[in-house]
Amino acid sequence: MGAAIYQIIAILIPISIILLVVWLIRSSIRKNKQLKNIEQKLTEIENNKTKDS
Repeated sequence: MGAAIYQIIAILIPISIILLVVWLIRSSIRKNKQLKNIEQKLTEIENNKTKDS
């Protein structure tokens, strides 16, 4: 019984580390896209203000 638990833990730890790395990369990419969108919108607003003035 103890060997089975050890094997399950030994398998779950590397899988969880891989999943964590994938999640961090996806999260970083998503945040980068959001920041680019915000920057683009701010640039558009800035351009509109300069045209109106």
